[in-house]
Amino acid sequence: MKHQDSRIQGLVVACPAIEPLLDLDEGPNYIFSQLGVLLRERKLNTADEAAVYEYLNQIANDDRETQNLLVVNVLEVLGDTPDAIAVARERLSGNASFLFERVVRGWVVDRS
Repeated sequence: MKHQDSRIQGLVVACPAIEPLLDLDEGPNYIFSQLGVLLRERKLNTADEAAVYEYLNQIANDDRETQNLLVVNVLEVLGDTPDAIAVARERLSGNASFLFERVVRGWVVDRS
């Protein structure tokens, strides 16, 4: 099934094995929340997990709406447990890592 959201399409292309694990009848927020749970609970094999994290690293450089989708639905879920935090710190890089560390530390409001 081809999802209408390009970010979901990209996820399925990056990691085809994830498709049967997600409810692609839903919107991107729900799907990315499912993805966050799969990563937090370590439900993917090593290769699929690496492919998903690589995709997350990629979309962390996209527009603010996509970054917000990533933060709220995936990175916040990965901040739930010490094990998930440790794995995310190993696998995330660049802007994804920066965003994740902001989540772990708690958001600081920029009042400038």
